[in-house]
Order: sequence, then structure tokens, then C-alpha cells
Amino acid sequence: MAQTEGRRGWVDRDKLHPGYLRDRMTDWLLSPFSEETAEHLINVKKEGLMAVRSMIDGALRRSDLDIERLRAERKGPPHP
Repeated sequence: MAQTEGRRGWVDRDKLHPGYLRDRMTDWLLSPFSEETAEHLINVKKEGLMAVRSMIDGALRRSDLDIERLRAERKGPPHP
């Protein structure tokens, strides 16, 4: 196990990895719940993230349409 010296002494390098803290926190938060309930909560989080991703995808599509519309307007007949 690799260690590094921190301000408070030696620390396992594996514990410095960002995912380590997230995993530990998730385990701690879900520990009071049954396996079925914990799985349901994880699926709810996943559905929320997919909803956010869908909104971002829609915003990106609308931005592409705005660019296409702008280019089409600029290629139109010259203004007098």
C-alpha cells in the first residue's frame, strides 16, 4: 500500500483519489437502508441525472439550430 506524508501524518494514496471519498460517502449515506431501498435511491439519482442530461442535449440542439438560422439569415438578400 503506497503512502504519502500529509499535514497530519502518513495517508494512503488510494484515499486521496477523488472517487474514494465519493464511494465512502455513498456507502455511509446508504448504510441505514435495506438493499432494495438503497438500490431504489441509486436509481432515482440516476433518473435525475439522465433528465439533466436530456435538458442539456436539448439546449445544445437549440444552439445548433440558432447557428443554422443565423447563417441562413446572413446569406439572404442584402439589405437596401
